[in-house]
Amino acid sequence: MKKFFLLFLCILMRTIHAAPGLVINGTQFEYKGQKIFFSGMNLAWIDFNSDIGAAPLDENKWRKAVQDIRAAGGNAIRWWLFNNMSQSPNINTTTNLVSGLPVNTINNIKKALDIAEEYGVMVSLCLFSHNLMEKDQWGLYNGKVPYDANRKLFTDEGIEAFINNAMNPILAGVGNHNALWTWELFNEPEGMIQGWSGETMDLLSIQKFSNRVVAAIHDHDNTLLVSTGVNNAAALPTWTDAAMITAGGKQNGTLDFLQVHFYPEHLYTNENPFDHPFSYWNLNKPLVIGEFWAAGWDKETYPSYRVSTKTPVELYMHAYEKGYAGVLAWRYFEDNDGIAGKAVAHDYNAAKPGMEALAAKYEKFIKIKDYNSDPTSGNGVMQIATSNSAFATKNAIALQVQNTAQLEIYNLSGKMQKTLNFKNGVYNVPLNDLPKGMYIVKTTFGTNAQTLRMVVQ
Repeated sequence: MKKFFLLFLCILMRTIHAAPGLVINGTQFEYKGQKIFFSGMNLAWIDFNSDIGAAPLDENKWRKAVQDIRAAGGNAIRWWLFNNMSQSPNINTTTNLVSGLPVNTINNIKKALDIAEEYGVMVSLCLFSHNLMEKDQWGLYNGKVPYDANRKLFTDEGIEAFINNAMNPILAGVGNHNALWTWELFNEPEGMIQGWSGETMDLLSIQKFSNRVVAAIHDHDNTLLVSTGVNNAAALPTWTDAAMITAGGKQNGTLDFLQVHFYPEHLYTNENPFDHPFSYWNLNKPLVIGEFWAAGWDKETYPSYRVSTKTPVELYMHAYEKGYAGVLAWRYFEDNDGIAGKAVAHDYNAAKPGMEALAAKYEKFIKIKDYNSDPTSGNGVMQIATSNSAFATKNAIALQVQNTAQLEIYNLSGKMQKTLNFKNGVYNVPLNDLPKGMYIVKTTFGTNAQTLRMVVQ
């Protein structure tokens, strides 16, 4: 009894943080001393399995997604990382153990977080999906999924190799980033347990893996938050503190909060978070609705849906007003459900009215930082600057101004061709109206100046 009391006291005394200033207080998040609600979308990937790893991040697509979510009033995005392990992390083909990380893994994660931070958006980084147990996913990965390594991942040896050779290096490289909301262990681990793809992994092994990876993250930095994304509300009891500690043996290997998914073609009202308040689930930690169809569902038009009609506005508002800690629609890029099919697009444009309505009423509890979008640019470039810089691009100057700046363009004879003045913002300054040739560009930021050369083609 004394041991139990001391453990309970330690848990109470542990302040649960994430990004600097982000704290869990009971069943809600707080940021810099005030309640914050996470409103946003699942990306969930740009190139399935390949967003991190050998190739550089597709910064333009990532930035555009983050900017769009922020422009709609959102503050959160969910991003999948290793998925089915067909591309990363690296696997030793002799031992079938995780042996390291492809060259751009840490750089890509850091770059994505840096961009998200510019806009005041936080990121849920999801490590794996149920696709670990799917040998030939969508007919695209036949022979590419390291199935033997994926099974070995859940052994004691496999867990240790993943922690030492992948998780710990990532934690050291990324740190407690300002845009890091949570490390999320799995997308719908129930798919592995139930054998959605014909192959299974037992619950106890998944719980053991989860407990020990959570403990490794907390050991590295106990201010980091860890969650997992369950397929349905009936699975929530699977992830209690007691169940995870029993499976893995690590007292600090328990989830800080949970994410639950809901799709109306598969589940009924008893598992529908949009038909119940947060209190219905009897949880003592925050619950985020981590996936649902972005366009909602219309049972009148499509009677095969198993629950009543909901619009995107109703879905986002319900999540906030009924006590949940966040809501993330599926997904930014277009997807279609199995009932409405191509007739309904579940994408950013479908979810946008929900995010906008929520922000219009509760912006105080969503906004992380001020941001002004440029609706005419469409290029994913942020319009609020926090530092000064100028560099040449093709026939243009990319300019970031914190306060004020003056741009002077001279030809090689020293004759001034153009003078431009700017206030705080990020600008793409086209120079293709000048004759082709070499130019000298002088940029003055207050009392500091910089000079560069560029070619107009």
